[in-house]
Amino acid sequence: MNRQLQLEKILFLDIETVPQAYRFDQLDDKSKVLFEAKNRFQISPDKSIEQIFEERGGILAEFGKIVCISVGMLHEGSQGRSIRLKSFYHDDEETLLQQFKRLLDDHYNTQYHVLCGHNSKEFDIPYMLSTHAHQWCSPPKHFTNCRQKALGDQSYRHHGTLEIRRL
Repeated sequence: MNRQLQLEKILFLDIETVPQAYRFDQLDDKSKVLFEAKNRFQISPDKSIEQIFEERGGILAEFGKIVCISVGMLHEGSQGRSIRLKSFYHDDEETLLQQFKRLLDDHYNTQYHVLCGHNSKEFDIPYMLSTHAHQWCSPPKHFTNCRQKALGDQSYRHHGTLEIRRL
């Protein structure tokens, strides 16, 4: 990673998710079958499928939804450096994702811009990419690069907080 990374070019992000239904018995029949299949190895005499859904329903993109995307960016002004925060939230996940995509496409769209978040490589970005398949017409350019990284493309512009801290 480039040690000359400009802090003003980093967009820090975090997502918040909830289950699409709050209880397992509220899922439609197809979703129940899919959830049971995906979590079959966790079911035990001590843990029912209902308990597993309560724990995991919001963190599995197929059974959850994003309710908030918060971002932070550093800004260098005449008064010195400050931080700006913005949260995107909406009951309709597609609207929420389109608002976030607009921010990325309009303001964080060069090769010098970087996304950064705590555990976002393992959770936030994969969750949003999975949700993209259901909601977005096309993912933001940054997310396309995240997918390309798995294929060996070095234009990847997303880092975890630990990586940024090491700069």
